[in-house]
Amino acid sequence: MKNLNSDMVFNHKVAGNITSYEAWEIRPSQIENIECENFILLICYVTLPKKYHHFYCKFHHYSDQISKLCTNRIIYSYLLIPTEQVLAQAIIDDIILCN
Repeated sequence: MKNLNSDMVFNHKVAGNITSYEAWEIRPSQIENIECENFILLICYVTLPKKYHHFYCKFHHYSDQISKLCTNRIIYSYLLIPTEQVLAQAIIDDIILCN
């Protein structure tokens, strides 16, 4: 298991209306091997030219909650933005306003 909170560097930026947020982009085949706490999860699909579209955006306490999510859409990647719960709603609102 990779612990994102200590092992991995950020590999993606999520644009918000006001600011950009550092994130980890995880492909669906790798999500079961990830361990993380306190993050905003965005589930994405991609259109060409490469543009990310988020169809799920919510705060989670633990990464084991991800596998319990059920969707009938094709998932390109998961984006995880580390944050505290008190800041999560403001970040989610900023991201949603931009998309």
